[in-house]
Amino acid sequence: MEFAGTSAEQDPGFAARMGTAASTDLSRCYQCMTCTLGCPVARHMDVLPHQLVRLVQLGLRDRALSCRTLQVCVSCETCTSRCPNDIHVDRLVDALRIEALRENRPPAMPEIRAFHKAFLSGIRARGKVYEMGMIVRLKLSTLNLFSDMVSGTRMFFKGKMKLLPHGIRNKDEVRRIFAETLDRKPDPPPTGPTPDGKGNAPGGTREGSR
Repeated sequence: MEFAGTSAEQDPGFAARMGTAASTDLSRCYQCMTCTLGCPVARHMDVLPHQLVRLVQLGLRDRALSCRTLQVCVSCETCTSRCPNDIHVDRLVDALRIEALRENRPPAMPEIRAFHKAFLSGIRARGKVYEMGMIVRLKLSTLNLFSDMVSGTRMFFKGKMKLLPHGIRNKDEVRRIFAETLDRKPDPPPTGPTPDGKGNAPGGTREGSR
């Protein structure tokens, strides 16, 4: 992958901001590729995990925020658990996702974001997933109406998808969680000095990484 970028493409403070947001020291990455070699979905990415870290290190902001990898990553944390320098690549991906949402950037794979929205809307309304309703929302939002018709029909007749929804107790508690997270005003992007004096947060422990 070509990492060269013009000065106009580079954001000198980008690595510092993302390192602070992810609470990890990106300067410790020496491109050993351990994160990429252990990633179970790397073959579906356009920018591999170690390459994504390098893009951020170089301040190539637009390329980092517009790649498919931000949607493909399943946050399994294999990259973080295997990193010899304790770099939280999973938290970096989360920080980049938040930055892309803050800027209202269109996702490289809009169908994945549509799935997340359909899934969460069901949780918010009923406290649990209503599969039939989720599929209807997803199909209407993507207009990809017939791609799963055969497998979906089989699942319905095997009782894997119920026609009517079922809720849970204490739905208000679930709605409160949504109100305190998704509905609150987003935090401003990280700025200013950080504990190590370099703009990057020092490498933390793996506990509490999510």
